[in-house]
Amino acid sequence: MATSLQKVVLNFAFFMAAMPVLAGGPVSWTAKAVPASNGDVVVEITAACESGWHIYALHLEREDGPIPTSIRITPDRQFYVVDSLKAPAPDVAYDPNFAMELGTYSDTVIFTSVLHRQGKAAFKISGEVEYMCCNDKTCLPPRTEPFTVEVPAKEK
Repeated sequence: MATSLQKVVLNFAFFMAAMPVLAGGPVSWTAKAVPASNGDVVVEITAACESGWHIYALHLEREDGPIPTSIRITPDRQFYVVDSLKAPAPDVAYDPNFAMELGTYSDTVIFTSVLHRQGKAAFKISGEVEYMCCNDKTCLPPRTEPFTVEVPAKEK
């Protein structure tokens, strides 16, 4: 029979072994701003999923399954949204975790939104991504990842 100290040590060892998954997870996110020729700014938010993992589409047919990926850009007086969030068509397939057909993204996917700047000064765009990732056997709890993108001053 294990002593209390042994139980504490075993629990701590298990927790430490799980830290890489909790800390980073199988999906990494990056964001950047790309100046358009007309002066607008295209915000690109990229998800890179580790092999075997996927995230869910922006819109799902049913609400009794996973949460859809959601990207929110914080409103600011420096810009306004010209074009709503765009994403490539998701892969639609049967998801054994939820026993239903669902749209997913694997590997790398880029979401974009077009913003119109209100002046020539440099500014920051901030927001957050809420998502859920799964593989063919398990799902991790939903996560929210903040992002900030620097937009340089307009030259002309």
